[in-house]
Amino acid sequence: MKQIHKRLLFIIISFTLFGIVILIVLTQLKSSISFFYTINEVLSEKMVNNKGTFRIGGIVVKGSIKKNNNTITFNITDLTQELTVIYQGILPPLFLEGSNIVAKGHMSNGVFIAQEILAKHDENYMPKKYNLSTNNKNN
Repeated sequence: MKQIHKRLLFIIISFTLFGIVILIVLTQLKSSISFFYTINEVLSEKMVNNKGTFRIGGIVVKGSIKKNNNTITFNITDLTQELTVIYQGILPPLFLEGSNIVAKGHMSNGVFIAQEILAKHDENYMPKKYNLSTNNKNN
């Protein structure tokens, strides 16, 4: 085999292996990526019966938190629509009525079943168009 053919074969094998490694990495990343949606996006995109895991952000509606044993049910809003969330587990210390949260989970029969709740007092989890804190500092 000539030197140029060996070099060409080496380059082809290298690019093929590099492509396979990139494909494996992207496949693994795809399974671990969790998207963030607003309530309006979830309800308007017909994701109501989506079994895939994703994140949804909103403000906890005041007076909507109901605790039953280890199950917590509450509503979140994006100031246009509301969605019921069911969560089993211990809530984070910053979880309060009127606070901004991000919940990771899936939809089931029009209800969001959360596997994880992230809570914060400010509006950093909200998209800019919904950047209205319930604790408005201009009042």
